[in-house]
Amino acid sequence: GELKLQDLAVGQRFVGTVTSLAAVGAFVDIGAERRGLVRPARMACRFVERPDEVVSPGQRVDVWVYRVPDNGTLGLSMVECPPSPLRDPVVAFRAALDSDWFQARVRFRHTSGVYVDVEAPGGG
Repeated sequence: GELKLQDLAVGQRFVGTVTSLAAVGAFVDIGAERRGLVRPARMACRFVERPDEVVSPGQRVDVWVYRVPDNGTLGLSMVECPPSPLRDPVVAFRAALDSDWFQARVRFRHTSGVYVDVEAPGGG
């Protein structure tokens, strides 16, 4: 049977199949009720301009669950992400003020900017 989104947890690892590519990233089937999306920034530890630089349809890829929103696209990452009690880390930032500061770890630099990983408020 197919995996239910409610049974997925951030940090779980799967082997999936790239089903299609779009400007927003690669859609990957991990056997869940919904395909997941790997955005270019989560495909490698470097800047990826176009998903087809890294993957192609039909390719098998290792992915980690990055975010499981209540309604929306299942977020996957080809860069390992640690387990987290937060199913949707983005939600934790909704209450943040423009003036709030957060600790971050630089993933890589590019002419378009610096890509960082930020710990969610309250941990996770």
